[in-house]
Formats: sequence, C-alpha cells, structure tokens
Amino acid sequence: MTTFGAGRVGSVAERAKMRAYVLYTSGSTGQPKGVQVEHRSLVNLLQDFRDRLGSGPGHRWLALTALTFDIAALELYLPLISGGTVVIAPPEVARDGQQIARLVADRGITHVQATPSGWQLMLDGGLRTCCATRSTTATRTSTSGRTATACS
Repeated sequence: MTTFGAGRVGSVAERAKMRAYVLYTSGSTGQPKGVQVEHRSLVNLLQDFRDRLGSGPGHRWLALTALTFDIAALELYLPLISGGTVVIAPPEVARDGQQIARLVADRGITHVQATPSGWQLMLDGGLRTCCATRSTTATRTSTSGRTATACS
C-alpha cells in the first residue's frame, strides 16, 4: 500500500485510484496479461449491484465462482458491504449440482449467481427454489431452456 507523508495514507481520491487486485488473463493473444482493478471500480460495481438487487442484512450469498474469475469479487464482497453473509462453497461442492442444491437449502442461501451452464448444473442437481420463504425471486433459464426460481 502506498503511503504519503509521515506514514499517512493518501486522500480518499488517491486511495480510490489504488489497485484493489490484479486479475490475470491470457485474453485473445494467449499471452498472460494482468488487468489492474482500482478500488473505485470495485466499489462502483458493488454499489450498483447492491442497489439493483436490494442486497442487505439477512441476505446469504453463495460464493461458487473460482477466485480467478472477476465475478468472484461480487460474490465475496457484496454481502460484506451490505451487511449480509458469504457462504463459500468448497470446490468439490461447486462442481456437483446435488451438493449445491443441498447447501442452498441447508444454509438458507438467498442469492446465487451463475452462468447458464452453472444454472444447468444446479437444475440437474435438483435445485428448484433456493428460498421458499423469500418474497423476491427471479427466474433464470438454463442452457436447455428449463427454468428455476432463484432468489435475487
């Protein structure tokens, strides 16, 4: 972390431009490349999704995504900035639709985000609804066109 002056961290504007993390990708060239994500960019993403989804205290987010993918930041940090809880799925669970469905039910998960193939995995594993007691739900369509009602 960069410090300014006698051990003091810079102004809010200066800190906002500091790196939050570096995401490595091979992109279209096949050559590794590090993409620097600034704090202000991460905060902008999190605040936008917090407002769009109404994420707040009492919400339980399932973190399924590998940390090497950028959307993992949403799963990990959004619940933390909005007073919610992060439930991190072990890697072996994240690859098994039945185990995901069981984890969602057992841990009272209210928010899950996934790719179409991820939704397909969860549908095939028996996930039909992740929060029967929640009033806000959204329908997600899998790659086969089947739908599941999931909290959002």
